[in-house]
Amino acid sequence: MKVTVLFTGPIKSTTGVREMEMEAGTVKELIDSLNMKFGEKFKEEVKKTKILVNGYPVQFYEGLCKRLKDGDTVDFLQNWRIPNKESGVSNSESE
Repeated sequence: MKVTVLFTGPIKSTTGVREMEMEAGTVKELIDSLNMKFGEKFKEEVKKTKILVNGYPVQFYEGLCKRLKDGDTVDFLQNWRIPNKESGVSNSESE
């Protein structure tokens, strides 16, 4: 199935693109194809990434086995960490 893939945050620097189209039947197949295309750095970055299919986290579906349909949008969202005065690092959950 042809899907639109979006990259946000630091993983966008790894891929060098914000958006692309790919063919994949499941989320796992998509990640495997992206690992082959972008290499080891992507493989490590994707472990720290939230994956959404049409705006819903894959864990609300069948996880990486989630079947994709033509026209689906798959977002790879990486958390940004923003320094704060107390700990030096924070995220939206700790503030």
